[in-house]
Amino acid sequence: MPQSPPMRWVSSPAAPTGGVCIEVDADKGTQGVGCRGTDAETCGICMEADAAVVAQGCGCRGTTGWAHPACLAQAARARYGHVGARAWTQCGVCRHLFTGPMQGALCQAWLEDTRDAGDLDPARLHARLFHAFAQNCAGRCGDALRLYREALPAFECAFGTDSPSVMSLQSYMSVAMNDCGQHEQALALQDAVLAKARALGAEHTGFWRDLSCSKADSLLALGRFHQAGQLLTGLTAGTAGEAPRGFVVKALIRTALCLQGERRLDEADHVADETVAMARQVFGARHPYTVEACSVQAAGHLARQRAGLALQALSCVLDAWPSEVTQEVNAKTAVAFEVAASAHRQQRAYAKEESCLQVSQADYCVVCAMYTRSAQRNN
Repeated sequence: MPQSPPMRWVSSPAAPTGGVCIEVDADKGTQGVGCRGTDAETCGICMEADAAVVAQGCGCRGTTGWAHPACLAQAARARYGHVGARAWTQCGVCRHLFTGPMQGALCQAWLEDTRDAGDLDPARLHARLFHAFAQNCAGRCGDALRLYREALPAFECAFGTDSPSVMSLQSYMSVAMNDCGQHEQALALQDAVLAKARALGAEHTGFWRDLSCSKADSLLALGRFHQAGQLLTGLTAGTAGEAPRGFVVKALIRTALCLQGERRLDEADHVADETVAMARQVFGARHPYTVEACSVQAAGHLARQRAGLALQALSCVLDAWPSEVTQEVNAKTAVAFEVAASAHRQQRAYAKEESCLQVSQADYCVVCAMYTRSAQRNN
């Protein structure tokens, strides 16, 4: 029976690891939703500039944040023997995950590379896992959930029912369940996996933190704000300077949502402001994490009938709309448009509201219930 890859715990893709923000050009934030400038960008690998160059969507800025998918795929093939799955999913410079179009292109290339491998080949299995994850990040949560379920029997056969690889897949699956609105099922799966992980002594790993953060998502979606807040406090206590900044941003976003749900709006505003500042510094203006943080910040403004400030908070998305860029939106961007629609409704700008809703629902019919509920509750 094939063995699990050397890395014992695979961190959840929702929380990239690592930590150096490469700031080559402070005016060019990472274009995490597929935005690009008017001029062709330069590939940081082959140094050629053409329309095929896309944003890596990681934490790099300037020239180091752009590449041809084919060039980056070739680099991933060279790195795979040394770092495993991270070669295809994580930037080798800043150590943050690829997002947006680059993420999808690399996961698809990895899947194609392993097409002739056996069904139980570890590389093939993990390529399937991250291909499903990329589908979920692109807003196709139903497709992702189907792919996870199809892959699960092969993972159990190859690695064992209680292996870290199987638990990682189940962790990703629970995220897709939440995005599909199956919050009770997601919570039950998360509790089962956390119990297995505790038995294996994984309480202080990145896997434990990321899965617990996903559990907080389930609790938030079910309106159990106090429980979610307690869980998040336990995750972040004593981790200053230790946890990856991607995880810290993710946890702070959920903390702000907990506070909003409990109507502790002053505290929520403070946390949201802190989170947006950190996300902009680490990831750039249009990265999915920054968009998500700005959406939460905007929801707080909506709660106080401050529609203008809400739209200002969402400028990282709205300044690229309407244009072909909206064809590259992901699930987090769709949520931002949902919140923007509520802000326009508050201003009685119904035509703009309708346009925002059309953009957000064009390809991504299902968005996280916690955000849409927040926008509706605060309207």
